[in-house]
Amino acid sequence: MDAELKKLRQNDQTDLGEDEEMISLSENFWETTQAIIEDLVDKYIADNGNTSSLVMQKSNTSTAEKLILFRFDASACALTAQSRQTFKQSLICPSSPWNIIALYPQLERFCNEREAEMNGKPCRLRSYLDSFIVNVFIDQFKCKLEALTEQALNEQDAWRVLMHYPNPRILGSCWNVYSICDQIGKLILAMDKYTERLSVLWLLVIDEFSNSANNIYEKVVTSWKPTSEGKDSVVSNMSYEDGFKEKRKISAAWAVDEDISRLLKSLPNWFMVNCYEDASTSSGNTPSAFSPSSESESDVCYRNERESEILIGNLGTAKQLVRDELITDIEVIRSLACIHESLKWFCRSMRSLIEKLQESSRKAMRKCVVQLQRVDENGIVHQSEEHIAAALDSRLTDLDAKADTCLLIIHLELRVHCFFHLLPLARVRPSLPHDELDNEVIDFGRDMGHFHQVLSTNLPPHKMKYLFDGLGHLSASIFIHSSQHMQKLNENGKKRVCRNIFAVQQRLSQLTGHRESELERARIFFELLNHDPDQLLALILERGAIFSHLEYTYLLALALRSHPILSAQPGALEQRISQLKTILAQLKK
Repeated sequence: MDAELKKLRQNDQTDLGEDEEMISLSENFWETTQAIIEDLVDKYIADNGNTSSLVMQKSNTSTAEKLILFRFDASACALTAQSRQTFKQSLICPSSPWNIIALYPQLERFCNEREAEMNGKPCRLRSYLDSFIVNVFIDQFKCKLEALTEQALNEQDAWRVLMHYPNPRILGSCWNVYSICDQIGKLILAMDKYTERLSVLWLLVIDEFSNSANNIYEKVVTSWKPTSEGKDSVVSNMSYEDGFKEKRKISAAWAVDEDISRLLKSLPNWFMVNCYEDASTSSGNTPSAFSPSSESESDVCYRNERESEILIGNLGTAKQLVRDELITDIEVIRSLACIHESLKWFCRSMRSLIEKLQESSRKAMRKCVVQLQRVDENGIVHQSEEHIAAALDSRLTDLDAKADTCLLIIHLELRVHCFFHLLPLARVRPSLPHDELDNEVIDFGRDMGHFHQVLSTNLPPHKMKYLFDGLGHLSASIFIHSSQHMQKLNENGKKRVCRNIFAVQQRLSQLTGHRESELERARIFFELLNHDPDQLLALILERGAIFSHLEYTYLLALALRSHPILSAQPGALEQRISQLKTILAQLKK
């Protein structure tokens, strides 16, 4: 018919009156067609409880029906009318606003065809669609998402139960929230013209998810200790209830400290984890260049050497650690590992979901500016204007950072346990039978075993490597560093230290699969005490330096304190340290 109309427009002006009549007839036809389509679509998208016109008609006439004196229900005319009404009301599926999702592609194509014939002017059906989708459907969809999000985050054990999602296993809360975001993504793909309004729903869902994740994180890493004054005390602004004060674990406090976390994240071992993540994400497979088996033990030592120096400098000189400063509940470690993996998976999946959108949708998200308000931890409301794409990226970056913090806490906690168990070995203590270990070494091995058992079921191999590689180097450094605090060592004391070192080496080797040769180096350090100070200097000159100047200084000082004669001679240590400097300078030439 449209083709015929084009021909009519090209006819001579003599037939103008007849042509205008035909054009008017065609336009009336399409207007009537769209009205019929609207009426049909309205029946399928009507909410039976609210918008059905039939229900409204029945309610309006219910009073009038009571006043009817005569009925003709059984007449032929009434039966025919009832049959027509029954036919009109029969639908191929129940009516629901959600039916617009299936109907939209066909209606959109029809609107595009009509508007192409009308030189881009919006058609009647377009106005109908826009009005319904914007004013009804998206609002109902938003309400549904809010209810689903609340259920996903607040149901019992939402942050404890793992979904059976292959590699990695995901917390139920993260899986359910991503499923909600996936629904939004599918809707954007189906209705890309409404990307701006639909993508804002992502922000609402992710904000709720982020708040819930932050609350769970705070509960996991914070312990509460009663104040000495009880409920009458004045609690700091970090408190949540009277009579209690917040006590952060050392690892959690360090992980959120900007200077410390930035320093630890600049080290090679953190760089290795992130390179593995990036390569694995881009290729979809395990990258051989970062395979856990591709590193030699010397590479592992190099990666962790600087970290050991930093930790020794901070914890090696601190006061004796107390158990309250440690994370001793293995379930907390499990929770941190699960939160880390789940948040990382959620961020990767969300970025992949956004990348799958059409370019027109992503462009609309980059251009559209929305006004957002967020409530901080102090209850202050902050309003800002952001582009949707930038706001989404900011939310995902924050979740990524929270996931990294969880992994960093576990990494630090393992090392804090090393200091807690191994530093006290430098104290004077009663002698033990020659074949017995100190209780601290036994506790250290048990704790490391529990950590490894829990973490290996929740983290991939390359992250286990990040957590446990370097513990041998750190333990060796602690043994050597603690020698400066030993008053003296007799023959049994030397054997005792070497026995403890060997037990630590054996336990860590079982967990990491490496020899942990750095602990052999620590054992050699204490075995050198079998020589007197002058013999030590001669051995260094003969065999070369295998320790640093500072470590040799610790060794000479302990050897002198343990020597029955030289320990009482004034200036004996200074004299031999001077000789040590001369020997080391000579060896460097």
